[in-house]
Amino acid sequence: MMKDPGGRAFIEPSEITLLETVGRGSFGVVHKARWRSQIIAVKIIEIDQNQEEIQKEVDQLSQLDHPNIIQLFGISILQSAPSLLMEFSDCGSLQKVLHNQKDLQYTYAHAIGWMLQSAKAVDYLHSMTPKPLMHRDLKPLNMLMFNCATVLKVCDFGTVCTAHTQMTVNKGSAPWMAPEVFQGRKYSEKCDVFSFAIIMWEIMTRREPYDHMGTERRSFTILWQVSEGKRPPLIKGIPKVLENLMTRSWAQDPDERPSFKEIVQKLEYLYQFCVGSNKPLQGFAEPTSQTEIDHPQYFSNASALATVIDISNHTGVQQDELTTSDFLQPMPPIESSTKSIRIYEEHTRKLQRYLDIIKEIDALKGFLDELDEQVNVAESEEKKMLLEVDKLTSEKGKMVELQKDLEYQLNMIANQSN
Repeated sequence: MMKDPGGRAFIEPSEITLLETVGRGSFGVVHKARWRSQIIAVKIIEIDQNQEEIQKEVDQLSQLDHPNIIQLFGISILQSAPSLLMEFSDCGSLQKVLHNQKDLQYTYAHAIGWMLQSAKAVDYLHSMTPKPLMHRDLKPLNMLMFNCATVLKVCDFGTVCTAHTQMTVNKGSAPWMAPEVFQGRKYSEKCDVFSFAIIMWEIMTRREPYDHMGTERRSFTILWQVSEGKRPPLIKGIPKVLENLMTRSWAQDPDERPSFKEIVQKLEYLYQFCVGSNKPLQGFAEPTSQTEIDHPQYFSNASALATVIDISNHTGVQQDELTTSDFLQPMPPIESSTKSIRIYEEHTRKLQRYLDIIKEIDALKGFLDELDEQVNVAESEEKKMLLEVDKLTSEKGKMVELQKDLEYQLNMIANQSN
């Protein structure tokens, strides 16, 4: 039997009304339910599941408190089985939005918003003390959508463990699993970074990972290809900074992958130029008025931004590091948004001013180099002059001594004559 999670109450079964089955999670079936006049999700644990693993999910959820992590309300006993009471997602999973509801269209702003929210959630896990937590099964199915798909929350914590503990190979799902996990090597929280890179690709392309493998797209084949350095093909049309972040994050060597703190930092930079990330996706909520669309380039099957460059031998292992210039490049404006155009124009002006300052600095450096050279020449000439003065002084001293000697001799001759 599960123990009550710290700080979470046991909820009487009589307070809960099961409404319908909505899916499966780790260890059990998930139901939509009503509890104290609010709609919640109830995961009824299957009896034959490992009780220790179930308790781990309860314990992990009970200590987490983050706006982008699913909230655990408490535990109960339903249908003679232990049950977890959690937030209910009104939009389903990110998997559903990306692949099961093709009529839904989302913008670049939505995509960056989802990436940023999920990155913040995992950064929170990795920053836990005294030991960081790893999720180990990051994928769109374990990311739930709220508020008409504008809010994302990470869920399913049955595979979470502390970093630097004894690892097991069978944790995670093939398309998102880091090569070091599949290979049975010691791994760290950087395995979550690899999974996140694949999710980034998935969001930007709206395609299943490794779908270019066709009929060969099986779990073992994917894992083997990944362990050999293969990655999903690169994407045409996305910002270079985003491409570099993605390819660095799926690097073969875990030490070459960025931390989630760095990922959050770079996504926050991109997010400041995004307009409309908080607009409900049409299909989850009817628009209240005929408002202007802030971003005309939607992610759909025909999206230009989701066009993939088919580079079959792309490994993603050797990638250039992000440079400062990547961040300084202004993103193309949204023609239908005056705010976006204004931001673009301001960014362009500031960039031009920055380039002008760089030119001025280079010119000053050149001038200083010339001055240094002139000073060096002057110092060299001064040394020569000082040496010449020393030489002349020495010669003068000798002449004075010679004069004295001659005067003495002259006096001697004069005395002898008298």
